[in-house]
Amino acid sequence: MFKNEYLLDIDLKFVPSFTSPRFRRGDTALLKFRIHDNGIAFDTTQFDKAEVTIEMPSKVKLVDLAKKEKVDGANLIVFQFAPLHMVEAGIYTVYLTLIKGDDRVSPTPIKVRFYDNLSQEDLSFISIIDDLKKEIDAFQLKLTQGINLSEISAPNGVASLDSDKKISESQTPDFLKNHLASYARSDEGVHDIKISSNGLAMVKDKDGVWNNVIFSDKPISEGTLPTHTS
Repeated sequence: MFKNEYLLDIDLKFVPSFTSPRFRRGDTALLKFRIHDNGIAFDTTQFDKAEVTIEMPSKVKLVDLAKKEKVDGANLIVFQFAPLHMVEAGIYTVYLTLIKGDDRVSPTPIKVRFYDNLSQEDLSFISIIDDLKKEIDAFQLKLTQGINLSEISAPNGVASLDSDKKISESQTPDFLKNHLASYARSDEGVHDIKISSNGLAMVKDKDGVWNNVIFSDKPISEGTLPTHTS
């Protein structure tokens, strides 16, 4: 069979990064989907059917079914565009949905272009658009995963850091400051550990004597915690 087809690797957890498929209207046009879930091959055989929704440039939507095929040991979802699907030239959005009973799984939709006569100039322009779309998608992902500037140092937001990359005392939660003041920085300490008035860490020995903690390259398993009496 003489045809124009694209094999697309789609991951349920990620936005597709491949160049949008391009078909000339009237050609035998196929999309073959190889589905993954966070990088692992997704078992598409467990689903009863695969539904494809095609949104044309005019926003008209058509719904049709794709087929399940096994090629070289890989389970694929294969969809062939019919003449009715390509009545308009332009950018289409294609949605794939795997269905079993009331359960549905849908990867991120993809863009497909149908054209009548594509010149080299058009190809260059489309390539630029594709590159810009990838940059926009990556930027949007960073925005959703990042911290809004208005949330920094704001109530119910996040604390800012000082020049030493530490949270300033003014933004330290009251419960933590109270805990440090009442226990860790008190004469009683907590769990036989305290912070002295001059900022030194101290530990209480078995005789109840407070000792300054000193550092050693010797593992604790080879001896007791190194200290010296203040």
